[in-house]
Amino acid sequence: MPELDFYNEWMKDLEAKLAVPIIPSSLQEAFQRLEEAQIAKQRLDKEKGVLQIKARQNSAITTHDIEAAQARVEEQTVLVEKALKEVQYEYEAVADEIDSQTPLPASLKNEWMTYILLKTHTPANWAKAALQEQCLDFLQHDFELQEQILLAGGAVQHATSQALAVYMQLQEIIQDESPPAHAALWDKLALAVALELCVPLPIFGTANQFVDPIERYRHYEIAYLQGDLDPYFEHFTVFELRHVINCDADSASLSWGREALRNFRPQLLYESAPQWRYSEMVKTDVPYKAPDWYKGYQSYDQILQGGGKCGPRAWYGRFICKAFGIPTWGAKQQGHAAMARWTEHGWETNLGGGFRANFWEGRCGLHFQLETQVRNLLGEVKFFRQIMPMTWYAIRSKASQGDRDSTVQMDFQPSGQNIWLSLALMKCQKLVQQASSTSTSIGVSYPRSSSIPHNKIQLLVDAPVINESVHVDKKSGAIIIPAASPLQRPNDKAWFPKSCLGGMQLLLNGPLTVEYEIPSSQENINIYYKVSLRICVIKRNVDPLQIGWKGQEQRQINIPDTCGDWQWTRPCALEWKVSFSRILVLHRMTQQHLIAIKDIRLDALSEDEYRSLVSDT
Repeated sequence: MPELDFYNEWMKDLEAKLAVPIIPSSLQEAFQRLEEAQIAKQRLDKEKGVLQIKARQNSAITTHDIEAAQARVEEQTVLVEKALKEVQYEYEAVADEIDSQTPLPASLKNEWMTYILLKTHTPANWAKAALQEQCLDFLQHDFELQEQILLAGGAVQHATSQALAVYMQLQEIIQDESPPAHAALWDKLALAVALELCVPLPIFGTANQFVDPIERYRHYEIAYLQGDLDPYFEHFTVFELRHVINCDADSASLSWGREALRNFRPQLLYESAPQWRYSEMVKTDVPYKAPDWYKGYQSYDQILQGGGKCGPRAWYGRFICKAFGIPTWGAKQQGHAAMARWTEHGWETNLGGGFRANFWEGRCGLHFQLETQVRNLLGEVKFFRQIMPMTWYAIRSKASQGDRDSTVQMDFQPSGQNIWLSLALMKCQKLVQQASSTSTSIGVSYPRSSSIPHNKIQLLVDAPVINESVHVDKKSGAIIIPAASPLQRPNDKAWFPKSCLGGMQLLLNGPLTVEYEIPSSQENINIYYKVSLRICVIKRNVDPLQIGWKGQEQRQINIPDTCGDWQWTRPCALEWKVSFSRILVLHRMTQQHLIAIKDIRLDALSEDEYRSLVSDT
């Protein structure tokens, strides 16, 4: 295969030219002692594990044998800790010398990038890539794109040629269809999609369906232009955006998730602390219980409707953040599922312990958090110059098959088996410690503002609190009663957030009675009415409400399953007796699922229409 020979020879030529900086001998010797100690501990850990298995199968293995093995492990752990301290001491002594060698010579930067992409994707995969001419042009000439790819963390599973094919497709769409005013965002979004979705991502709850990269790009482009996404979205880097677009939901579910939260819990758009913005819906509306997959398959709307234990709750938290354009990462914890998410103050954990307890896809939470902190501290350009080369030296020195090592990235400590990744770890830790000692912020300086003037979240954040009053709709003559304007607001079991429909809305629990006064005037006085409520619920089988004039017969209002949409209830008939007050009473008899109510509508009826409606209901 001539292509394979070509790529192999190219990589060998680069290996001959690209040398890894020499590590001072004192530090190298300290790493060697650390490696010996760590390997010995790994062997003792394995021996202890074997004994524990045998003890369950063979009574000849005693508790004393296992205790002795544990003691040997503990003794070796002390030696590992001593070796780690020696490595740290030697590193501090030569840190400036290493830092001076880390930035790549400008003359070799392009060749280093090409080499890393050749090595990680492998010559065999480059040789069988579908778009050979484009791949070759990319590797030989497009060093700007190479830098962007490496800075963003590279393609999933190092599938760079597949990512390149997706990226080129998206560039054609951007050129032909996307509004040029947001070209910089489209390019970041396209690269994030290409790097993250170049390997098939199964759609949640399906057997053989996968997220389509082109559709995923279009979904977030349209959502952004419609003002549906968090105002921070357009400011994210490619590294951050890829943690948004890798959601396993389909486009319809993403749209539904945003709409349901905006309609039912709009206060989560503007009241929640940054750590819980959007994801607080898990705490408020996803009860901890066995899930109810009543449709026969898994889906996100069923989690919101039926609850779930730690797994489904973490899934929904990740989903709803990504739906609004907020990055999330994992995460798993021992015997538990949680999530980590971006905030303007730095990444935070939801629904579990802190980053110390997190791990995800071969990486511990502290390691991921450290990378995000250093990216924020240094900025993209300096991070690329100061940190990325160390990971490349690890690959070039053949101490690692890729850019990860279990001891460095899972145990969050230096490893004698991967010196350069260990040096990158210690360098990042030093930077964060220095920032902490000088009270330097490790958050971001992005503004929470969107260049889309009709951004729905920004409009709601900026909207004033309005006390609406009962009024007559000029077109229909109906009396419109704002649900958030009762005679007296209850202190409990009712909330009055700003509404995405404008004005305010009522979020009602129970048991509770809410009263509304209808002013008498020539234009709205009548005896017979039909009444309906504009409501939104996120649960099934919500108990009915009771409504009627104060002191008179109450009528039942059945609550439809709206699944996060606004709907008008089926109307019921009311008769106002002149001798009674014009106070309308809304009563909820049970404490069950919450009901969001925007307004109550009364349409005047003739006596015949009234009696016909009574007979129908």
